[in-house]
Amino acid sequence: MLWLSVYAGVLGACIGSFLNVVIYRLPRRLPLIAPGSRCPHCEQPLPWRYKVPLLSYLWLRGRCAYCHHPIALRYLIVETATAVLFAVSILLMEISTELVQHLLLLSILLAAAEIDRLHRIIPNKLLLTGALGGLLILVWAVPSVVGLHLLIALAAVLLGVLLRQFTLWIWRTPGIGMGDVKLIGMVALFLGDQILGVVYLAFLFGGLYGLVGLLLRHLTRRQRIPFGPFIALATVLYPWCQRVFYTWVEAFLIA
Repeated sequence: MLWLSVYAGVLGACIGSFLNVVIYRLPRRLPLIAPGSRCPHCEQPLPWRYKVPLLSYLWLRGRCAYCHHPIALRYLIVETATAVLFAVSILLMEISTELVQHLLLLSILLAAAEIDRLHRIIPNKLLLTGALGGLLILVWAVPSVVGLHLLIALAAVLLGVLLRQFTLWIWRTPGIGMGDVKLIGMVALFLGDQILGVVYLAFLFGGLYGLVGLLLRHLTRRQRIPFGPFIALATVLYPWCQRVFYTWVEAFLIA
């Protein structure tokens, strides 16, 4: 099983390398496949030896081999995060369509969170790709729940719109964008009724981040922060937080 986890990590690093392409090109409306990767500063095409996930960045010491301009650290972070998430997922889950669905969701969330952090948008093409992929896996694996998950996704979108309007009424500025609302709907298509817990956790993380930022004076009261990363983080951590919560409740009841 350990070797399988290593293989999953290698696959995750390769997927992370492609996600970096998506993160850079999709907001700029550039084609994802061609032309091949090149330095964004000197426009020099990169040979395969400079595109090996993780290793090339370390070998080049984070700089372009031609113009020596620094390469953004996010390239290494995205590849490492994807590799770790894939490796851990294969250890915690059985090989099944559920695992494939889980890995697809993780990949979409990583790209969406980073694009939202950098550009304050979540592209519709990315969300549509995730929704169609998740729906196809559901149709293949458990067709009996497709209708239910579609209804929950629609309800989640309506909930997101209501939350957006509520924050607009309270603070005179929307607390979440429409891209976040659509991201919540896409996640609901994968997770079903667990989406309520994910949304609650995302607002909790976002609120804590905002509070700490205000206390440390890194944020202002009117400053908008991207909500997509908190949705992604809540989705990844929700199963663990759920188990911890149930453990606390059980211990409280027994005591």
